Amino acid sequence: MYIGTRARSINQAKGRAAAAFAVEAGARASAITGQEIFVWSTIFSPDAPTVSWSARIEHLADLVAMDDALFADEGFAQLVEDNDGLFVGPTSDLVSQVVHGAPSGPPKTYVQATRAVCANGSIAEAMGIGVEIADVATRITSVPVIFVAAVAGTYGAVGWISSVDELADVEAANEALVTNDEWLKLLDRAGHAFAPGTTSLMLRRLA
Repeated sequence: MYIGTRARSINQAKGRAAAAFAVEAGARASAITGQEIFVWSTIFSPDAPTVSWSARIEHLADLVAMDDALFADEGFAQLVEDNDGLFVGPTSDLVSQVVHGAPSGPPKTYVQATRAVCANGSIAEAMGIGVEIADVATRITSVPVIFVAAVAGTYGAVGWISSVDELADVEAANEALVTNDEWLKLLDRAGHAFAPGTTSLMLRRLA
């Protein structure tokens, strides 16, 4: 399975209109492609305010077919052009392969994603530890965590993704981790396998 994401930064002077357009565009794209598309807003994160659209696909060819269908649809193209001023900068695409774990049902209201890059000379070790981190976090918090690897972009980029219904669940999971000695020792042991600059972000589902 793959997770494809397209993101763009909001023009802060037009935040409400941009969010409304993001939801409309997601619904239109779902209807055109026949693929369920989820809409997100980045919160509590350095790159906020950003909106993104994501889809779960079985094959990379499915993602190309979706892009082709959207490109060929005149109404969708016009919708995007008419609302370009709601955003700043280019779109950013990310395609990740699910390496360990699997999404169960539709994503919940809040998603936490942590991104890292395997250190040169430690890719095999980093991938193994990545799976271990996902399993240990799932066991400690009771929140399923999946481990993914980027298909393109920064070579060796990986990530951990989890989703919950309430912010209280986020707080409970974080508290369980930061107070757990096994977890802290695992992170210390894992540190050398990844390059400096690991980042985390949180997404709130809009549709």
